[in-house]
Amino acid sequence: MGLPEPIDLQLDLTERTLHWTDRGEPPRRNSVNRTPMDPPDGQREPEILWTHLMDGIGIALDLDYGRMFVTDMAGTVYAADLDGSNRREILIAQGNLTGIAHAVIPTWFQRRQWWRRASAAACVVGLPHAGRHGELHPT
Repeated sequence: MGLPEPIDLQLDLTERTLHWTDRGEPPRRNSVNRTPMDPPDGQREPEILWTHLMDGIGIALDLDYGRMFVTDMAGTVYAADLDGSNRREILIAQGNLTGIAHAVIPTWFQRRQWWRRASAAACVVGLPHAGRHGELHPT
């Protein structure tokens, strides 16, 4: 497949697809890509979903909602559908980000008193917090 400089990899085991961010040479430089793990013809030609990241560094898939989150070294957090459509900036100029993770926090856990205090504290210091379906919301 000849990946120029993959940085972060994520697997969609249901669809048997590999997603990654890449910091390699053009034309794949600073891009979000995907390829099937089991291509029908045996050839894995990566699909470039989008380009023009500022040193794309992190990717996390939210398979339940069909979306991905991507970060770059310029401090931008993006969200998009798994096919790369509906790309949007969620947070801008957050410092040098080196990755991202997606976590699902069960409702019963969110009801705990210390969790509510921690979420409120995150808002006070300007950290993003997760919304009802895991969306990041700037404070």
